[in-house]
Amino acid sequence: MTNQNQNKIEKAAKMIAALGIDYAAAVLKHLNPEETEKIMQALAKMPPLTPEEKREILQEFDEKIREIKETVQAGPEVAKQFLEKALGEKAKPFIEKIEASEWEKEFTKLTEYKPETVASLLTDIMPQAAAAVLSKLPPAYAAKVLKELPDEFRVEVVKRISRGGKIAPEALKALLNTLQEKLEKLESDEPSEEIAGEEKLAEILAHMNTTAEENILSALKEEEPEMVDRIKEKLYQFEDLIRLNNRELRLLFETLPDNKLWATALKGAGIDLRRHILGAVSAGRSADIMEEMEFLGPLPLNEIEAARREIMKVVERLDKKGEIILHKEKEEYVE
Repeated sequence: MTNQNQNKIEKAAKMIAALGIDYAAAVLKHLNPEETEKIMQALAKMPPLTPEEKREILQEFDEKIREIKETVQAGPEVAKQFLEKALGEKAKPFIEKIEASEWEKEFTKLTEYKPETVASLLTDIMPQAAAAVLSKLPPAYAAKVLKELPDEFRVEVVKRISRGGKIAPEALKALLNTLQEKLEKLESDEPSEEIAGEEKLAEILAHMNTTAEENILSALKEEEPEMVDRIKEKLYQFEDLIRLNNRELRLLFETLPDNKLWATALKGAGIDLRRHILGAVSAGRSADIMEEMEFLGPLPLNEIEAARREIMKVVERLDKKGEIILHKEKEEYVE
């Protein structure tokens, strides 16, 4: 690592320290794991900031934010002009991406049509192309379309969504135009593009009823069991507990009475999530868990993640039994 990069990391670590835990956590969510690890290592080695250092860092941060807010020119055309002036011929691939993003907005028009009509058109194209289409639709609508696909075709499509990939822009535009022409005749609408991945598939499954979700995951598990495990982790994330109401959280606490487990899992959780979870139990138990958190002190991340996984396994079991509903959007599809 160059000295310049090291200085940037140290500066980022100081800013994180100056912002405080809650704001810092929000910032770190937007960094990739490698960047986060480097910044955390620098933070661990860093001595405490003096009040003067903190003021200087926050002042510089504030000035940078003001500079961003004061920027007036914007929009795709302005972006293209900036790129052409700064990069010349090298700007071409970046400009092509901007132009692609402009026509990709046509995908949103698909939601104006019935999911079964869109599904009927998707069965006429290759699973890879159908996966690209679904990955660009809003998850709730994509779930409805996916539900209407024939069983075997649906399995092939979700496999390709989970694996990710890309379709050439030219092919994508041709597909979009063809679908739009057919949809106009049938009073429907649809295109296709870049396939997302496991994250997108998890979002779509979260909007489907439990039976449909289990059927899809069961079909996938025969060929790719590890991928199914990863998708389940994305479907049942600790942060999603904020979706549960007080009755559901109390049931979860009754099923998991170990305060140490909860104290470990709540380490590093955002204030809103922590308040929501602890607000469901008695003041006495909430105080006991907070005291346990203080007693435990700093913990390795793998211990925290292990505690959260243990809780989410129980959440998954209760969710499957219908005793709690983690993804409330599923209710719309219960027959």
